Amino acid sequence: MVNAQTNVGRICGACFKSKNSRGAGGDTSADGTSIKTGKKRQIRDQSYEFEGFSFSAAVKRALTSSRCQGSSLPLEKAVAAASLLDIQPMALHLRQSTTSKATTAFGLVTQDFVDDLRDVGIIFDTIHGPGTIVRASLQLPDADEGSASQSTQERVDGGRIDDTLKQAGFGKLVQATGNYDKLDNEVRDTLNMEFHEKPNLLACVADLMTHAIVSCKGTLIKILTAEAYSRHASLDSHGESQASTSSLPRHGHIFCGTIPAADGKGLKQKLTIASSTMNTLCTCSIVLDSSSRVEIGPGFSQRLDPKHCQLFLARPAMDKFKRLVSLSNDALPVSSARLSEIRQVTSAFHHFSTYSTWRRSFEAFRDVLHMPASIFTLCDLPSFAGYGSNATSAGKLSSQFLAVIARAYLYHGGLVTQAQLSNFLSLYDVVVKEGKNWKPLSVVVDRMREELHEKGAAVDVLQFAFFSSLSAVADVAGDSLSSANSKLASNIRERFIELYQEN
Repeated sequence: MVNAQTNVGRICGACFKSKNSRGAGGDTSADGTSIKTGKKRQIRDQSYEFEGFSFSAAVKRALTSSRCQGSSLPLEKAVAAASLLDIQPMALHLRQSTTSKATTAFGLVTQDFVDDLRDVGIIFDTIHGPGTIVRASLQLPDADEGSASQSTQERVDGGRIDDTLKQAGFGKLVQATGNYDKLDNEVRDTLNMEFHEKPNLLACVADLMTHAIVSCKGTLIKILTAEAYSRHASLDSHGESQASTSSLPRHGHIFCGTIPAADGKGLKQKLTIASSTMNTLCTCSIVLDSSSRVEIGPGFSQRLDPKHCQLFLARPAMDKFKRLVSLSNDALPVSSARLSEIRQVTSAFHHFSTYSTWRRSFEAFRDVLHMPASIFTLCDLPSFAGYGSNATSAGKLSSQFLAVIARAYLYHGGLVTQAQLSNFLSLYDVVVKEGKNWKPLSVVVDRMREELHEKGAAVDVLQFAFFSSLSAVADVAGDSLSSANSKLASNIRERFIELYQEN
């Protein structure tokens, strides 16, 4: 029977023997050698004593066991890998009886395992005395070896995320973006501003977040595409409303993590970065590890607990954002609107915010084949190339019609004409079919033709959306996005590895 306890915010270094222990014992391992790595502080309880050990020494002991003799893995790489993956070396001090010597074995466990032990009430020792009585002696490394004795999360806490990225093989990413920092007070305050006077800054917010890395319990996630949304209904009809858990942070703070939210097809974990006045949905990201897993679409495949998430932004991107904020509204740079920068939405086509270009992608991923598909861009993807639908499908034609509506708003003063629709109609009239998936588009196209016949020159797209079901057309186009995004994820992964991952 042994004890274990820890300081708050500190990884413990050794464990106490139970006060019920009897007989001779010591710090001898199975092969009879003395454990003399790291700090020489000894934890004693009657006749038993164990010395503290360092993170790197414990990793070496775990990887040079009898089953791993002759391993060619360099110690520094092993330590870096263990830190990056949030793995802890652990010593198990075992004995058959209260009078036998302890046999010490070293192994590697996940930080989650350590957290689970703490969650069920097992706490590790400190110099102040013994803690929980357990049936095995669990020993964690002394926190006295700088970055090597810390988990990825702790090293990130210390502001060394650039070093972590380089050790993980993503040094070229740091070279391309500049060093990463936690967001400072100026940026935090700006993200909490009301955007009524400068709604165009929401596009700048989206761009800023494409230069973000989220750290959560050893997992590093690079944001590649982000969509910004205002929480004010007068500015944005697509603000957060269907989330079962709100992303609204405490006043003046920033929320970062996943929330379960509905998108019309059940709940999804949505990776969100939010302030009190806006929220940013991350619709494409890549996990910075050996898998380079791409997450694409509104959902994220795992829960990222906001309590364990931290946000880091590229320093040059933060500096650029600050300069833009300091400009007057009239001086803000105005770039030509891009259809691919309209957010992925499926409702409120009568509201101007639906066509707001508040979506951005990371620099090397701003073409239609390397960003998430939307109902407006699906029609621009190649047919018969693994993107899930062909040029004559109901989904592609629905997307093409919605793209005409969006271009009319962006480039033609919100008015759509027969000439703008001519290419679409020439294809539609040839391929339209009877069937459930074609009906929403057929109804809307027939109504558009009636409006053009009655009004002659042009139809106002916002007024047209009030009395026609463009949302039903968007749903048909949206049904094809998942297949398209699967292929796009492969494109994105290949490009990211080529540009930023070292061999």
